[in-house]
Amino acid sequence: MDKRTKAKIDACNSSVNPFKLRYRKNKDFYTLFYEINRQNGERKRASLNLQIKGSSGSYQKNIKIIKSANNQVDALNRKLAISNNLDFLNENEKKEQIQKANFIKIFEAYAREKYSNKSTLKTFHNSLQHLKLFLNNKPVQLNEINRQFCFRFKNYFEKLELKNSSKNSYLQKFIEVVSYLVENKFIKENPIPKKFTFKENVPDRQYLTPKELNKLASTPFPEYSFFVCNAFLFGCFSGFRWADLKKLKFADISNNEVKILQGKTKEYVEFKLPTPAIEILNKLRVFSNESVFVDLGSNHRGNIKIKEWVKNAEIKKTITWHVARHTFACLLLLKGVDIYHVSKLLGHTDIKSTMKYLHVLKEHKTKATEALSDILF
Repeated sequence: MDKRTKAKIDACNSSVNPFKLRYRKNKDFYTLFYEINRQNGERKRASLNLQIKGSSGSYQKNIKIIKSANNQVDALNRKLAISNNLDFLNENEKKEQIQKANFIKIFEAYAREKYSNKSTLKTFHNSLQHLKLFLNNKPVQLNEINRQFCFRFKNYFEKLELKNSSKNSYLQKFIEVVSYLVENKFIKENPIPKKFTFKENVPDRQYLTPKELNKLASTPFPEYSFFVCNAFLFGCFSGFRWADLKKLKFADISNNEVKILQGKTKEYVEFKLPTPAIEILNKLRVFSNESVFVDLGSNHRGNIKIKEWVKNAEIKKTITWHVARHTFACLLLLKGVDIYHVSKLLGHTDIKSTMKYLHVLKEHKTKATEALSDILF
């Protein structure tokens, strides 16, 4: 076999991955197959149904075939790392092979196979990049993920000039992968310490009070911002994110009830729209039979228009698209809607996300009790 071709095949194999790419010489070509060593010394082999020629003139064509073969072997290694559905291995063999698996590859495979949302995948990617930097791009086996490793990984973040919320976001992805492995008994004991994340001061969510919302709605829209301003107001009465407002269709609304698949969480939200939202829809129907907001432009340009509008209304708050969603949540809580139903209306998958809005109730309870201060006995 040509030396370059042989070197290409050898480069596909890592010492920590149990499945290996191998080749066997036939009459005029080489057959590619995968191989895994069993605990008792026996070997499991199976053909990949791919063949290459050994001559140097076939090198470029061989590279493509080897890449295809390596993709199949990588898939087997990922499956072994995050699945226990391998019939030809007994339980002890499974555990032994898993312990030698590369945690970096498991991390990558977990994110890729479980999530499709771009934002979530980006956070996983950033977390993984920090993990690689921490390891100096060296592989780490599963049996090395212990409490000491976790402390060292957290210590790596302590030295970085990042917001604690960002550090926690990346650590949470690490925790999620490790927790999956613990749950499926690939790691015997949970190595994550109790106090593993960083303390962060959660800022109060900015929102518009009913008085401010009425004041804003009665303020003339800035030039060329008709759809942007109406979309913002609609968001205050629906809780929709900018991305969901942008794709909202009249077909999503029937008998004053809206049903959409949220872009961020991939969860459906369905509820009856309040009167102000219905009035906005009726005003916009003359412009389109399909998209509700036909000309929103980019998120950034919309924020510029919204800030100009808020300034004209003499409201001294920093208002962006997402404040419409905050306003929806806070107004519901002020009207006495319980947090469980607010969470459902927002489409949150975790009620902890909704609890960040509870500061608005605390503010109003404080004002209510302060009103008693002037009463003398």
